Order: sequence, then C-alpha cells, then structure tokens
Amino acid sequence: MKKLNPKEIKSLAIRTNMIMDLKTAQVEDKGEYVVIRTPSRPSYFWGNYILMREAPFQGCYEKWLGIFEREIGDSGQLGFASLAWDIPNETGEVAEFLKHGFKMEDSRVLTCSRESLVEPPKFNSEVEVRPLVSDADWKRLVEIHFEKNWEYGSDEAQLKFLQEGAVEFRKLCEAGEAVRMGAYFDGLGAADLGLYWQDGLGRFNNVATHEDFRRRGICGRLVYETCKYGFEKMGLDTLVMEADENYHAAKIYESVGFSLTEKLYTLGWYDKSKFE
Repeated sequence: MKKLNPKEIKSLAIRTNMIMDLKTAQVEDKGEYVVIRTPSRPSYFWGNYILMREAPFQGCYEKWLGIFEREIGDSGQLGFASLAWDIPNETGEVAEFLKHGFKMEDSRVLTCSRESLVEPPKFNSEVEVRPLVSDADWKRLVEIHFEKNWEYGSDEAQLKFLQEGAVEFRKLCEAGEAVRMGAYFDGLGAADLGLYWQDGLGRFNNVATHEDFRRRGICGRLVYETCKYGFEKMGLDTLVMEADENYHAAKIYESVGFSLTEKLYTLGWYDKSKFE
C-alpha cells in the first residue's frame, strides 16, 4: 500500500481534510487516484470515497463509478457513491453524473490568519466557551447536531452516524490531536465545533448550533474563541473552514475574519431507502 503524501494535494480543503482521514481511515495512493476507506464506518459517505487527480471529463462516468465500486464496494448495495477531485475551483464535465442521479456539491473554502482574526459584531458574552470533557458534554453534541427530517435517512440512521462520529472525534481529542469546543448557556451546550491540526494548519470540523439557541451571536463567539485557542494555545498559523455555498453560516465565519480562498466541488449519489 502506497502512503499518501498530503503535501502533494493541491486543494487546501482536501489537504486539511486528509489530516483527519490519515488518522481515522485507510488512505491508499493509487497514483491516478486516492482511495479513502473507513472499515469501522462503512456507511459514512465521506469516510469511504475516491479522490481523483483530475476533474470530471466527458465520458468518464463509467470509469469513475467503476473505480469506486472496485475499491469501495457496489454502490447499489452500499446505497451511496462519493467522488472528489483534487483540482480547486474546477467543476469539470458533470452532466453525465447528474443524469444518473448524482448531486454536485459546491463549498466555499475559507481561511483565517492571526492577523485577520477579529471579534465579530454579533458576540454573545453570556455563554461559556470551553472544550468538551465529560460524557454529558459528548452526549449533548449528538443532540446539537441532530436534524429534523434528515435528508439522508431515518432518525435512527442519523443517530448512529452522529454517535459514531462523536466516538471517533473524542479519541482524537483524548490523544491530543484535536479539540472539540462547546458554547454553554447556563451549563447547557448550545453549540460546538471541532478543530484538528498538523504542521501549522488547523481545520474546523462540523460547526453546529442547537435550534433553540440560533441567531443569538453564539456561533460567532464560539468560532472566535476557537480561533484564539488554535492560534494562542496550539501555535497554528492558518485555520481552514469549509462552508456550503448556499449556507448562511459563511457570513458568520467571514465576520470573524475568514475569507474565501478556494472552491471545492464534489459528486455524491445516495439511496435514502438504504438508510431508513
């Protein structure tokens, strides 16, 4: 198995995402593409995917899907297929994938430096921001991230996904390779996010605010304090955040000092009936 050299990855989003993949998944460099597998989480879309070295081109659909099915598994049985490419800002030719039911996702990749960090205009001073420590803290994380009418499957499937993710990330925190920060209002977790790092680069992971605590300036405060933690306590130089192109939270991140660095495009197909 050829190991991947993360420094060879062009996309900042993918390179920083690989920091976690290399700790929690099996990553194999096949030259033309990279295989990422997470045997402990076989139904995790972005824990089991193919990273191509080039953007989609006309006529590549069967080849790319064939690579996924050979390396990861039969998409029909798994209920999903996930494909990414290491060409920042490039959509490629995706019409054939869309015709077969794939969805293209586009994300804004934002970065923040020590110099650009600013206190956001909406800054909630009532919450306490601190790392998650207790079992109760980690249990609350699942409640914060739980979504009603989850688009990918049943409530049971979502709970399983969130619980597995919490266990995985907690191990990184306990090993000193990451931190999960929470914002607490009268002792109750209102929001949280993860941060992991390597070689001066920090990557944010799954920011969420519980629906009962939104639009109060809590997220901005949490992101700001976590940035300070990364810069001051961990000695990081640059923090990276990935946000959905159409998600309003990107404006919150920008109010803290994050700015657009690149765009990331990926393709995903899933069969919701497999996760009911």
